[in-house]
Amino acid sequence: VRGGDPNVGGVREARRASVDVLRHVMSSHLSDGPVQEYCNAELFQMVHRDPRCAPAVVGCAPLLKSIVQGMELNAEDEVVQERACRTLWLLSVEDRHRAAVVFSGACSAVSKALLAHGTQSEAGAAAALG
Repeated sequence: VRGGDPNVGGVREARRASVDVLRHVMSSHLSDGPVQEYCNAELFQMVHRDPRCAPAVVGCAPLLKSIVQGMELNAEDEVVQERACRTLWLLSVEDRHRAAVVFSGACSAVSKALLAHGTQSEAGAAAALG
């Protein structure tokens, strides 16, 4: 939702609900590569379209942990790794969000993805490392 008051019509609550749904799906299907791919793509698009969604995502430590765990359990899946790296990068662009991303274990997961796959998103993945 772009423009206007971020609280109008329960937008803030809707963001939190969307984040909670993605967290639940990701954490319930950690080893399911296609689910991890889809959820990371949705998170990326959500925050990319409306950066005001980033605090809801970053503020949900279990979601960040699910991204990292999904990367760990799908280490051989290059698409999961690339999408998760992109999502973590986008979430860590703002200094105020970077600590939460780092605390989730993202640096280790991104480093492993780079070593294993040398993905096309190396610049984005390196940026996610801070």
